[in-house]
Amino acid sequence: MEGLEEGAAAHAAQTVAQETDSPVILEVSAWYTSDPTDFEPHPLLDAEALAGECRSPLDGGRVWFAVADGALEKLEERCIQDVMAPVVACCRLGDLAEALQSNPQISWAWIDVYIGTLVSLARDGQASSSHWTDSDIWRKLIHPWLPWIV
Repeated sequence: MEGLEEGAAAHAAQTVAQETDSPVILEVSAWYTSDPTDFEPHPLLDAEALAGECRSPLDGGRVWFAVADGALEKLEERCIQDVMAPVVACCRLGDLAEALQSNPQISWAWIDVYIGTLVSLARDGQASSSHWTDSDIWRKLIHPWLPWIV
């Protein structure tokens, strides 16, 4: 959370976007129960939600953002329940940290946060303009994230 608030994640995302010339995508998803003393998930969602985009009765929703200069641009959302409503409204990475820390329902949720970009891998170590070698992956994708994840 500190990396989101203090800008380390934003700096890493900006570096990756510049190095890869590809957008950085952030996904946040939640799995939860509204009553941790009675883990019966079915009352969480109405029948309409279950028939649609939700993956299971425990699905609290998921949202995808494009990340640029610390700003979040919402790309897509699915199955958003109350536990994820504050996350969907976020406009900056710092807002995301605040939304995750201040929402009382989050304490009973499993939250997954993924951030990265899509790349094409080279076969047999031969790089072309559209494929990367293992050293490209390290330099462009992994190394920029080290200050945030270490």
